[in-house]
Amino acid sequence: MGRTMDTIRTQCLKQLDKHLREYKVLKSLWRLFHKANPDVQKSRYLFGLNEYSTEQNAIDIGTDTFPAFKTAYETYIDLHDALMGRHADELKNIITNYQPNGTPLDTAMHTLRKNLNGVINAAKSSY
Repeated sequence: MGRTMDTIRTQCLKQLDKHLREYKVLKSLWRLFHKANPDVQKSRYLFGLNEYSTEQNAIDIGTDTFPAFKTAYETYIDLHDALMGRHADELKNIITNYQPNGTPLDTAMHTLRKNLNGVINAAKSSY
């Protein structure tokens, strides 16, 4: 899933001018898009953006430009939260109700759907 997010992010980067804020966020602050719980309250200096901002604000800047990336990011976070929280029913609902939108995330979700029993067992497992 993480590699899929990076692929979608780089596809979005190729469509932007290199001097835009959105480009700077997507290019240099890529780790924020893999964070499960970005900091919403604390404002800190973000080096790629060269300004003080919250992590959630930087994520919003990066995702607002591309709706497909925003839905992929939200799906990624929902899957991560369900898996880490061991919510097997929620995880099953996310995987089975996913609507393909023409991104590399479709392939990852198809793989998860194909191996749904193993994914659900992994969510239920204590390991």
